[in-house]
Amino acid sequence: MAKPSLPKYVSLKRELLKRIRSSKPGDIVESEHELVRRYSISRATVAKAIGELVAEGFLYREQGRGTFVAKAASTPDGPLGVIFCGPSPALRPGDYFGDIFAGLQETARAAGRDVLCMAGKTAPGEEFRPPTPAALAQRGLAGIALVGVDSDDHLAEVLSAGLPAVSVDYHTDRVEIDSVVGDAESGGYLGTKALIDAGHKRIAFLGHARHGSRAYMAPDQGSLERLAGYRRAHREAGIRVDEDLVFQPRQSELQLGGRLEKLAANGAEPTAAFSTGSLLLGELVAWAEKRGGRIEWIAAGQPTAGDTVGGRVWEDPVEMGRAAAKLVLDRIAGIGGPPRNVAVPSQIRPAPAAAR
Repeated sequence: MAKPSLPKYVSLKRELLKRIRSSKPGDIVESEHELVRRYSISRATVAKAIGELVAEGFLYREQGRGTFVAKAASTPDGPLGVIFCGPSPALRPGDYFGDIFAGLQETARAAGRDVLCMAGKTAPGEEFRPPTPAALAQRGLAGIALVGVDSDDHLAEVLSAGLPAVSVDYHTDRVEIDSVVGDAESGGYLGTKALIDAGHKRIAFLGHARHGSRAYMAPDQGSLERLAGYRRAHREAGIRVDEDLVFQPRQSELQLGGRLEKLAANGAEPTAAFSTGSLLLGELVAWAEKRGGRIEWIAAGQPTAGDTVGGRVWEDPVEMGRAAAKLVLDRIAGIGGPPRNVAVPSQIRPAPAAAR
């Protein structure tokens, strides 16, 4: 089955912007008729692409003369732009996204490249809006790293600026872009296998089907991949997965409801849980404590000094940032080829023995 592709006019914009980057202001652009013939696309598609490039300030028209280059879409020796999905105060060292940013900065600066952070929000709770292609052009960027931007539409919008780009902490088959993510499937496998090795056979999987309730939000691919690892660990151990123990609600429906009571009534409640970082974990632990029991759990997420219960599977966010910077710097240097996807290996940090 063929992968969905970008709209034709967006693909044409990206192609034209590549040529604009190697052109000088005032260079003439092929006529719409010539572009129709060269790319075998409709006149309407060409007109839409050219119209947007004019509106965004990359091209300008002169009546009776043609269309000309107004400015370059990027500066090869310019800074590396980092578009972050949240407000910039969230980029603190020690936090997940803050450590990704630290890895990006480290590798970019080692290559003599400045880093320019652009937050997509000014405050928590706001809807994320990426900078427009015209706004990116005004920054004189050489390339872009998008951190935690989990909307295919937003990725496509940024890519239409024609800049080398990499997506960090999110990947998709619908948009042709380099990406760096954690090896979520391996993390789900390692965490679940550790619980199975500890003697558990009824292990709940706590995930979420979507990052949020808004229509534009993409499926949470990481959660689905961790679920695949959860299933693989059961399969290799010869244990059948009880689908009643698999919780994949939307983020707006974070509650276990009466499902736990129903399982307990049949003597089939979970004795352990693997969590993708879902808020359902707190509800499950509280439910078990209320009944005088205890849930052993392993969660996906960056370990902290305060982890004394359960264990963690995680992918080093600093290494994710380093890998992302290397990918985009390679593209800036002219290395071509199809989109590259880097999966940073999962690690597991068991709980301290005293906490078990």
